[in-house]
Amino acid sequence: TPLNNLQTANISYFCCAGNAGDSVVRYPNANTSVQGIGAAISKTEMASYSNHYVGLDYAGFTNIITETNPNTTGNFGGTSCATSFVTGIYLLIKKILWKKSGTEPSIADVLAEMDRHTAWINGYNSTYQGRGLVLLNNLNVN
Repeated sequence: TPLNNLQTANISYFCCAGNAGDSVVRYPNANTSVQGIGAAISKTEMASYSNHYVGLDYAGFTNIITETNPNTTGNFGGTSCATSFVTGIYLLIKKILWKKSGTEPSIADVLAEMDRHTAWINGYNSTYQGRGLVLLNNLNVN
């Protein structure tokens, strides 16, 4: 499939879990090549609207204050925001690993490093947060 072809080419694919608050896995998240991302509103609470299902990969922060227009800020939320957050950290980790080794790291290597920068949100199982909430804690850029 085209999604599997991306993985073969060492291109990662992240997709938001959805904001219906249910346990339905929607396309393309049913594909194991896709990293499905749920939303957390804090280090202690998942967003109630975030879809949750077996196979969810990570959770990311939502409700982030960001620039919406020049010189204007606003609240960016939902699993789309969480997915942007996690994707950005993935790319930062990939760049760090590439810089350290001199060669492009595999998707598996980047995800393994990202797993080291997750936290478990108590009271929620893996169907809500996957392998955990992705954080920037202890990320060594040197």
